Amino acid sequence: MTDVRADRVWLFGFLQDSGTRPKFWERVADDVPWTVQGTHPLAGRYHG
Repeated sequence: MTDVRADRVWLFGFLQDSGTRPKFWERVADDVPWTVQGTHPLAGRYHG
């Protein structure tokens, strides 16, 4: 069984650099709504 938390930390680490962000988006399902909280440039509501 994989460590889910470690996987998520690894995955969200791709958002730290504009060069690796596509690797993050490759793993996001098309039908998942989610919210990034905060006042930074990535904050907002996303669909997919």
